[in-house]
Amino acid sequence: MRIAALLAPLFGAVIAQSLAQQQTGPPPRFPTVQVTADQMDKYRAEVEAIPDIHCHDIWAHQRECSSKARFTIWTFTLSGHPAHPAVSRGIMLVQQTGPGLLQGIERSGHYAGDRAAFEVWMQELRIRDQQEVAQWQAILKPR
Repeated sequence: MRIAALLAPLFGAVIAQSLAQQQTGPPPRFPTVQVTADQMDKYRAEVEAIPDIHCHDIWAHQRECSSKARFTIWTFTLSGHPAHPAVSRGIMLVQQTGPGLLQGIERSGHYAGDRAAFEVWMQELRIRDQQEVAQWQAILKPR
């Protein structure tokens, strides 16, 4: 519930701005899911150079970078993570529908390490996305 309380004030501004934006995110950074370690390093440098980016290390050998202006969170694996090197990008999407708002997270990613470990990691992130979206829907649900 703490997350819901923290997100509630953010949603008013986010929803207003999101409704004016595209209803799908930009394409993945690379045309293929598998990339080289050099491409991964360059991508991380590009993300960390975004003007409003905020990065911090999180649990399980991962570094999370978020941009409020882009409604995007990038998660990079760190040394020691089974899928390293890998990155996942989650973009918050809000779409106006007839009965109300449809929220979601568009997830994409790239890996330069073990494909099976990357797929497991991406599935874990998708499960977390579903939980986050459920919290958003509870916050936005008319009372």
